[in-house]
Formats: sequence, structure tokens, C-alpha cells
Amino acid sequence: MDTYKSYAERVIQPTPTILGLKLLNFTLGHSMLLKTAKSRFMLGGLKELDDRGIIGELIFGLLVCSTTYDSFIEEMNDGSFKEYLNKYVADLIEEIKSSSMFNLYSKINMFANYIKDGTSTPYYYTAEDAKNDVSICPVEIEQSIISTLMSECNYTRDECLNVPLTETLSAYLLYAHKQGTVNLQSKEEYELQLRLKGAKRE
Repeated sequence: MDTYKSYAERVIQPTPTILGLKLLNFTLGHSMLLKTAKSRFMLGGLKELDDRGIIGELIFGLLVCSTTYDSFIEEMNDGSFKEYLNKYVADLIEEIKSSSMFNLYSKINMFANYIKDGTSTPYYYTAEDAKNDVSICPVEIEQSIISTLMSECNYTRDECLNVPLTETLSAYLLYAHKQGTVNLQSKEEYELQLRLKGAKRE
């Protein structure tokens, strides 16, 4: 069962080192890059891949999330990223072949949990009297977040793309709350809801 996390608990999280790569806090920029590449970690479908495909997905995700958005774009444009990716995949395949103790799936779970923790939001629900439901906004959520934070909350483009996503999502939802389109759920309300659910099951 999930437990209520405060703003500080969501925003201030240690990041793992996986396969020698120290990950940065998961950001909106990372999310956009992974979605653009149709990462299975974002869109699902890892189970459909063979081991080599899974390794490629994992290494790609680790390389994306161990650098900033603009640095990644620069490495993509100068061709160095493809070299990094091919080298890491080849090295990892050799390591797996030579070590019976290597556990690939523990690394996959670590990365999946890193993304899960890095995309957590405050608990919220759409306001009943909201004129504009943020859940049916006609533009993609990334564009909506960047536009709102830059125009209404004085974020820079760099901050939108590189500040931890837990922080930018919180700022975006707080603005939506102030506009009356969503209601943020307090810890007390969240815990009361859990107790009511438990009582109904009994």
C-alpha cells in the first residue's frame, strides 16, 4: 500500500548508481527524451523484448538519465551518444556471459523504481466545478507544464527541463489548484480516505 509522501519526501530523493552510471534526478527533459524514443520503460512492453532488446532499453534509459536534456541533445547531434550506447550494450552482454552472478532484472527493477519515484505527484482530484479539466487539455502534458511554469510561475526553460520532475509537477498542480481546476489532497484527507476504504472492505 502506498503511503502519503510530503513535498520534501517527493522532491528530495537519493538517486541510484546503476551499471556504473550515477543517475540525476528524473526530470521533465528525461521524460520527454524517453517518450520520444518510445522507451518501453515509459510506454510499457518490456516483456515483449528478448534479452538484447531489454539490455538496449535499459542502457539507453541510463545514459539519458545520467545527463541533462541539453547535453544529451548535443551528444545525439555530434554522434557520440550512439558510440556510448553501442559500447555499453556490448560490454554488458559480455559481462552477463562471463558472470553467473550477474542479475540483469535487479538493475531493471532499480531503474523502473527510479522512474516511478521520479514521477510521483501530490494526491489530487479534478474539482467538480472546474470549468477547464486539466486531464482533457488538448495539448500534450509536457507542453502544458512548460507553458504554465514559464508564463505563470517564472520558471526558465532550463529549470522546466532540468529541475526534478517531482518538483515541476508539484508546481504545476499547485497552480492548477489555485485556478480551481484540481483539489490537492491533504495528508489528513488521504488517511481518512484509506480508513474509509478499509471500513468498506470489512
